Amino acid sequence: GMNCIADTPCPAILKGGPTPLPTTPPTRHPTFPPVESDDESKRFCGFDWADVTENCLTATPCPGGDARICPDGMNCIAETPCTDEEYLDWLRQKQASNGSGNDVANPSSG
Repeated sequence: GMNCIADTPCPAILKGGPTPLPTTPPTRHPTFPPVESDDESKRFCGFDWADVTENCLTATPCPGGDARICPDGMNCIAETPCTDEEYLDWLRQKQASNGSGNDVANPSSG
């Protein structure tokens, strides 16, 4: 007898042959609790979500959701952690420890 496998639509199994289900790559988010609704103060310019989260300290806010105020080619990304003081502190420490690639003005660290 055939049993249904968890998280698989049974008809796909019974039609003969396992149909590979499309696997969605996991969305990259920091481990902060998700916010229920879109907070416009958390909208910042960036190429994508990962780009914004790396560059919170220099990202341009776009509270209106309008990418036209963003630098060329950037989008207005919602739900960034860029207003979270704990995240910003962590980001500053991270950039200070590994030296961000943009830090050309200060080549001799230490």
